[in-house]
Amino acid sequence: MNTRLQVEHPVTEMITGLDLVEWQLRVASGDRLPLEQAAIPRRGHAVEARLYAEDPERGFLPSTGRLSRLRFPTVTQDVRVDAGVEEGDEVTVHYDPMIAKLIVWAPDRATAIERLQHALEATEVEGVRTNARFLWQVLGAPAVRAGDVSTRLLETDPSLAQGVDPHEIHAAWLIAAAARLQSLPGDDFGHAHHAASPWEAATGFRLNGPASVRVALRLDTQGATASIADSQPLQHWLSFRREPEGVAVVLDGKSHRVALRRPANDVLEGYVDGHPVRARVELDHDRLIVRRHCLRFDFVEDTGAEHRVSAEHEGHLRAPMPGHVLDVRAVPGSEVAAGAVLVVLEAMKMEHSMAAPWAGTVKTVAVKPGDRVEEGADLVLLEPIAADPLRQPVAQD
Repeated sequence: MNTRLQVEHPVTEMITGLDLVEWQLRVASGDRLPLEQAAIPRRGHAVEARLYAEDPERGFLPSTGRLSRLRFPTVTQDVRVDAGVEEGDEVTVHYDPMIAKLIVWAPDRATAIERLQHALEATEVEGVRTNARFLWQVLGAPAVRAGDVSTRLLETDPSLAQGVDPHEIHAAWLIAAAARLQSLPGDDFGHAHHAASPWEAATGFRLNGPASVRVALRLDTQGATASIADSQPLQHWLSFRREPEGVAVVLDGKSHRVALRRPANDVLEGYVDGHPVRARVELDHDRLIVRRHCLRFDFVEDTGAEHRVSAEHEGHLRAPMPGHVLDVRAVPGSEVAAGAVLVVLEAMKMEHSMAAPWAGTVKTVAVKPGDRVEEGADLVLLEPIAADPLRQPVAQD
C-alpha cells in the first residue's frame, strides 16, 4: 500500500472539496477517516499541469539557473498553484526540476482544459527554460480535447514537441509593429513609458506630421526557444500607419490590418487580418516584449548602433546544461563516426550522452571524469573528416 500523497492529489481535492493532507494527519494521529467512500462528493472536472524547468525542443533536457522572473496566475476558488520556489531562487542540478503545479476546476472537462491553457498563458518564468509552451500545445491537441489519449501521444503527434508554428512568429511581428505605433504620442498605450517621448523615439516622428512610421525591428533571439531563434529573417523594415479602424502594417511587401485595444494594464487584444488575438506587451525604451501562447518575443528597434557577431564555431561540442562529467570516451587524435558518444554528463539524476554530430577527428578534449561543467562549456573540439570512401571511422561504444 502506498501511503504517501500523489503529485496529482490536488485534482482529487478540487473535485471533492476535501483536504487530503488534513485527512492524512488525522489518520496518523489515530483518528478514523472522516467520511465513508459513498459519502465523498464529486463535482465537475479538474486538470493539473506540472511546470518543469526543461526544454522540450532539446529532448526535454533539464534547464538550470536563477529564476529572475516568476509570475503565476491569480489564485481563485477555481485556480490553484502549488509551488516550492520563489522569484530569485535557483534551479540546480541537485533536485527535481519541477517549478510548480497548476490546477484548475470547471463544471465540464472542455472548460477545465481552456482554463488551464489560460493559466499557463498567465505564467511567466525567466532565467530557465520551461515546458509551459509544450503543455499549452498538448492541451490544444485534438486527441486531448476528445479524451482519446495515452502515454504514446508524442509518438502519434510528434509535432507537439517540435517548436513554434511560423504563424505564431508572424503574428508576433504584426502585434509588435502595432504596439510600437501605439506607443507614439497620440495614443494612451505606453503613456507611462520612457519610449513614448518623441524626444527619445528614433522613428522620424515630427510634430504635427502624419502618423506614419518606418522602423527596423530586430527579433532578439537571446534566450528564445530554438524554433524562434532559427527563424529567418531576424530583422524587418516595417511601415505602419494609423487608420480609422486600427493600424495598417506592411511586412515583407504585404499589407496587414491590425486592430488592437488595451483593456487593462499591458494586455492587448483585437484582430490581425480578421483573426482574434490576445497578447501581453511591455515597452521599455527601444525594446518591445510580446508574450502570447506561452511564448516570449523580444523586439529591438535597430538603429544600426549594435552589431553582434556569433561566438559559435563549428566543431565545438558544448555542454547543453550544467552537470558533472561521468565518462569521457573521446581520445585526442582518434577518428569517430557520426553518432559516436564522446562524453557522458549527469544532471538532475539523469545521464546525457553527448554524441558526435558528424564523422570527424578529435582535436582536443577539455574535460575529464569528475569535472563539473556549466552550460555552454567546451567539451570536445571535433574536426570534420573529408569525404573519402576508403576511410571509414569506427564508432566508439
